[in-house]
Amino acid sequence: MEDSATISRVLARLFTYRHFEQWLAQRYGLILSAVIASGLALLFEILIPFVDNAGVNTLLSYAFYFGISYACWFIGREWYWRSGRGHKVGLAFDTHRIPSEDLTDTRREIRRVIHEGLLPTTISIRAFPHISPTDKSTHSRLRRRYRLKTIVVLGLEQPADSDKPTVEKLHLNYKLTSQVPVDFLVETVRHANALFSNREPTQTIKELFSQRAHRLFDAVLLIVAALEFNHNDTNSESIELLSFLDSRLAEKFDKADYPRVPVRVLWMTAIVQPSRYRAGETTGPDHLALAIERCDLAIQLFDLETSEPRLLQARNYFYANNLTSAVHVLSPLDDRKLPLTDRTMLLLDLFVLSLLQGKWKPAVKYLQRLRREGKAHRLDWPDLITFADDAVAMGFEHAVYMQVLYRKIASVEVSADLHGALNQWLSESQRRAPLRAQLALIQDDPAFMAPPELTGK
Repeated sequence: MEDSATISRVLARLFTYRHFEQWLAQRYGLILSAVIASGLALLFEILIPFVDNAGVNTLLSYAFYFGISYACWFIGREWYWRSGRGHKVGLAFDTHRIPSEDLTDTRREIRRVIHEGLLPTTISIRAFPHISPTDKSTHSRLRRRYRLKTIVVLGLEQPADSDKPTVEKLHLNYKLTSQVPVDFLVETVRHANALFSNREPTQTIKELFSQRAHRLFDAVLLIVAALEFNHNDTNSESIELLSFLDSRLAEKFDKADYPRVPVRVLWMTAIVQPSRYRAGETTGPDHLALAIERCDLAIQLFDLETSEPRLLQARNYFYANNLTSAVHVLSPLDDRKLPLTDRTMLLLDLFVLSLLQGKWKPAVKYLQRLRREGKAHRLDWPDLITFADDAVAMGFEHAVYMQVLYRKIASVEVSADLHGALNQWLSESQRRAPLRAQLALIQDDPAFMAPPELTGK
């Protein structure tokens, strides 16, 4: 009677593990193989006539069927983990503290969201059995072996205030590349957890699983987009994923709300990436056309949120030798309240464009405003010095003034030949005399001059 009760408990325990993810664990693979082998061995014994060495035959057949069953299970699991198109993302729960039913229902809901969400690129979810959130070596091994973009482990974390309930937190493992800075990914993971932790009240368990799946899906979208960021100048997949994610977040958040803000910042950054070339870098006409097209798009999408696309577009137009369009794209910014760095860059750009067009009075006006409203140490003067040299090489003779001005601001020695060229340029017209005076004033203005430690000199 006790044996019968024990067998009943074992069978009941065995068949409660009916969820797909649990049978991916090796111990359940062994259990499954043993059950199948026992059944086949029993069937073999019933169907094959009794012989003298039946015990040996039964043992051998059991071992054979066990080996075949386990091999089939193992091959099937490997095929499942290695298959999948597009960006493969591993998903596991800390099942010591979260019921495995949550993983099954959440994964099922995520698959539905992916298939019905008109996602612009393919993402494949691959479920894994229990993985400890702190087991980083296992995370890395699985990610490399099965070529996963990232592994997401959902665990529970106890807040510092013990009176507060435990909270769900995502633990992610991803491949670090030279193209994506570590601090950038750390911030992205923080934002992904903010997306995931944004709970709303639910009425039923089904609604809870659905909401969790949507929150987890949003976090995965952000992580995949960040990992794809900067793999090439186009960032096309990152742009598509972030555009799709922003459209989902727009249903719950305004543009100025966290955590939608960092998603939009990353989206904007991905769009204008072709414009982030340094002065002196070779920029072909195709690349420049792409940069201008992307900045136009960024201005349409983010013009009231940031001035960066317009500042970058002005630079693109300069290298395209279209100074009129550069002035036109910058003009709306002059009436806006801007961060100090952007204000400094705007006034410097307007000064440069006026100077290169031979408009001396506006050039002096913007240079005076630059001294009053700007801070030189906010800007990248080594890059700007190269930019001034580029302008001279492109045939803008008035840029010799920029060459000397930028070097003086950055505390870089000005050669005698460059001084001579500037004096020659200033002497060609009396109308340029105010520019000579401004050069002396800036040189004697310690509040505006860039600290030497920020220029590398």
